[in-house]
Amino acid sequence: SKGLAIAALVLGLVGLIPLIGALPALAGVILGIVALARKTPGKGLAVAGIVTGAIGLMMIPVLLVAILIPSIGRARELAQRSICAANLNTIGKGFHIYLAEYEFMPPDVDTLISQGTAAQAFVCPSAKANRTKDYFFLLGGTDEPPGNAFVACDYAGNHSDGGRNVLCYMGSVKHLTASQFEGPDEAAFTAALKEAEGP
Repeated sequence: SKGLAIAALVLGLVGLIPLIGALPALAGVILGIVALARKTPGKGLAVAGIVTGAIGLMMIPVLLVAILIPSIGRARELAQRSICAANLNTIGKGFHIYLAEYEFMPPDVDTLISQGTAAQAFVCPSAKANRTKDYFFLLGGTDEPPGNAFVACDYAGNHSDGGRNVLCYMGSVKHLTASQFEGPDEAAFTAALKEAEGP
């Protein structure tokens, strides 16, 4: 009878439905092969079942790749953002060690490096431009700023969400969106940063 061949075709067609089609597609291929081996009527239906089932099986890896690629990119961006924040945290520790020893803020980044802060901490893994340093700093001075005042941040465009990692005076690091970053309390910092970044 044509029953096996028809079942192979139906299961092969169901196998073309994304995400639910793996088992029906496999069953369609198997039933199509069995129908051909038994030399039952409906050879064309059996072949169609095998072909549609095979197409359904081949679609599965393609669909998985299409689903996973965006999430892999997002995971990589989050990992790079975390490394960037860890770098700023390391820089903040070097900043506070210098501050405790000399009782004033370091005059520049090179001073932090010469005092023992790892030079690798000054490289943001998300940096897109070729700069000598991947972070902007507003250092120097003897007045102690408020604890939440910005000391350093990464440059614009480093993170796909448009935000920046920011090191605050008291050592905390946070990721801020563009609107959170440009608050009125940080006018001097953002003005100096805009000048450093250019147009």
